[in-house]
Amino acid sequence: MVQRLQANVLLCFYYWWQAKWVEVYTRVAATLRISVALGLNLAPQFTGVTPSSRPASLIPPPTTAIEEEMRRNTFWIAYALERQYGTSNGWALSLDDNDILQLFPMSEQYDGGMLDLTERQLCHTTDALLIHPPNQTDSFVLYIKSAMLLSQVKNFNLRTRSKYYAQDPSVSQSYPLSDVRFDPRETPEFGAICSLALAFGDSLPSLFKTPTPNGVVDPFIYSVLLSSPISLILLHEQYAMVGKDSCMSAYHILTSARTIATLLHVLVSANYDCTRLGLFPVFAWFTSARVLTRFLRAALEEKYAEQVRVLTDEITFILTVLRRLGDRMGLSGRYAKMLEDHVLKLCGPEAAAKVCITDSPEPPDNTGFAPEMQEGEAADKILRMRLASFEAIKAAGQVFTPSMTTPFWPNMITAPVP
Repeated sequence: MVQRLQANVLLCFYYWWQAKWVEVYTRVAATLRISVALGLNLAPQFTGVTPSSRPASLIPPPTTAIEEEMRRNTFWIAYALERQYGTSNGWALSLDDNDILQLFPMSEQYDGGMLDLTERQLCHTTDALLIHPPNQTDSFVLYIKSAMLLSQVKNFNLRTRSKYYAQDPSVSQSYPLSDVRFDPRETPEFGAICSLALAFGDSLPSLFKTPTPNGVVDPFIYSVLLSSPISLILLHEQYAMVGKDSCMSAYHILTSARTIATLLHVLVSANYDCTRLGLFPVFAWFTSARVLTRFLRAALEEKYAEQVRVLTDEITFILTVLRRLGDRMGLSGRYAKMLEDHVLKLCGPEAAAKVCITDSPEPPDNTGFAPEMQEGEAADKILRMRLASFEAIKAAGQVFTPSMTTPFWPNMITAPVP
């Protein structure tokens, strides 16, 4: 049964690679439901409060520690696959996070024998996404935690409407859902998740704040570094008023999109084979370019020549990578076509011709990418501030509203768009 589960996981990756959206959705759902029947969503010490005549698992307990960890890792891989794939659609997830009471995978950093189960970090431990014990943390453990962050964002976006109709006190009932004044950003839950997304990236150990922790690209860490900016885009994109300096949502999606572009720039500079990264980064690159296209349209409307040039170069760079990767990966080719259509629809044929015709092997210079992530004392200071904000939100239910420090457009326009 476990081998069949592992085969299903491989099929899910194959269907996603080929951009078979329905097949991967139904297959990963079946895979996770099978894992529940095998008891892989629960650590050994957890059982239900209601007695049952049926066993918690259809298979016997593992006979060795290696077999136990293999089963646990198989479950977590299937979980992360669904959560990452779920960011690209509006369909419900097949397994609720509240039904998972499992230990995080065993870190390769730990070499002192098997840890006692009471010492292992549990997925529902308080602040599990922000606390990373050194002997229980490696790139794969952080990869699973990043999937849990994506899951929280997905659940918020899917369930806010149902909470409204159920008159949940966490969702304001002041305005109807159809009223433009109804704003989920004013809920304490939105502020908490937004702060968590920011704090997660800051909480990473310094070794894992770069996609090349040991001089070589780590696919797990690369996805981890993408999770925070993607989470912020998924939270803020639908509320962003692009081009207005006072809009915090527009600020978040722009900085997040450029953070993703920066990480892609690192890969291209290292001549890394992107097919070895997995599939979630491809969606992230497309999302980054999709967001930047909105800002390109605003720049064209306002005739900001310098911003038009910068944004065109950024989008062209991402599109070039997607096109070339699409020769070997169906998913990337599909996203490249979707991006071309999106630019054409949003910015018109003239702008689309400038974006889509270029196929340069090197990333353009001066493309406005976000700065590299902070490290050392600066990172520690930012982390302390955001963790304090996060704790205050949990205690008082306040909404996170960081101050914007950089305007979207230059104050002085030197040349109009011809």
